[in-house]
Amino acid sequence: MLGALIPAWALDLTVDQWLFSKISYTNSPAFDQKLEAMQVEGEQWDILFVGSSEVRWGIDPETFDAEISANIPDIGAKSFNIALDGFSPGLMFPLMQTPRFVVDRERTRIVMVGLNLAESVGVARLEHAPGACGQLQKPILTSPFARDAGISIICETPTAWNNWAERLTRALPLVRYRSAIRAYLFREYPDPISEDITPRGFHPHSPDADHVVKFWADQERMREEEAHRYAPLPPSYWESAVEEGGFLDEFVQLGETRGWHVVFFHLPTNPNFFEAFEKTETVEQNLRLIQQWQERTGGVFIDLGIKYEYDRQADFADFRHLSAAGAKKYSAELAGAFSSDADLRALLESASSSD
Repeated sequence: MLGALIPAWALDLTVDQWLFSKISYTNSPAFDQKLEAMQVEGEQWDILFVGSSEVRWGIDPETFDAEISANIPDIGAKSFNIALDGFSPGLMFPLMQTPRFVVDRERTRIVMVGLNLAESVGVARLEHAPGACGQLQKPILTSPFARDAGISIICETPTAWNNWAERLTRALPLVRYRSAIRAYLFREYPDPISEDITPRGFHPHSPDADHVVKFWADQERMREEEAHRYAPLPPSYWESAVEEGGFLDEFVQLGETRGWHVVFFHLPTNPNFFEAFEKTETVEQNLRLIQQWQERTGGVFIDLGIKYEYDRQADFADFRHLSAAGAKKYSAELAGAFSSDADLRALLESASSSD
């Protein structure tokens, strides 16, 4: 038995060393790029932006950093956008628990978490959750990265881990990486990374000049075929999120465990989204709840409001996300609000002085 295991383990180590220079580790070239950039230059990042596509499309780290440097010239900042399409803050939570995603360091790191207050919120647990395993999430959550990080269980059926033999074989890289090996052998490569994505993880988008007209013209069909979009959001989601030990407290606690200071910010979602789906009142109510959370905990939430003043065609790429021009505008505004907070300035000074 031992004689058979030793060659198998040696082959496993070989696979682990060369396979992912040939094939995607995460089933997402964009995610591979983020991991590589963070791990190669990880000691330099002061601020990480976390969230879904609204952060990935909407936060330009270079614009943010330039504004920080203009406001705090003796300190400055270097930030990175680690947001992923389809990954809400709650689903980012288990990703951020693993050092394979964000490499630890001694220097202070600030984690900026974008919140959409019109949607449900809660930490994704390490358990089978079919609702969290959609078209955008499944490739990453079934990748070799997810198996190594222990988060693939979100997409796997519970029976997959019930058999002790299955548990044992999954400990072997050859078994964990079987899908990647097959993809390499049969040249099943994922789509190449978009050339538009910047080295800082930002994905700028051009505005669709007709998106506003098309979106509103499609409302009758959507109300009939996608009625769930218009259903009221149960108040319990955000009431629970701001309670002691709730979602916001859990994220702050994760930050304390990992040596980060967590800052929440209000995402600049297109007002068309809130108006069409009748969520404006929900957003305003949840803003009041977060303000109560701030008073209770002293936590940090940056609220630049619903961006009614933005051009809904030029500053937004679609009915929800910022365009490249809108992202630059918002990133500069967010940096201005960040710079005006004395506590956040002090955190940057601490990070700078530790270099």
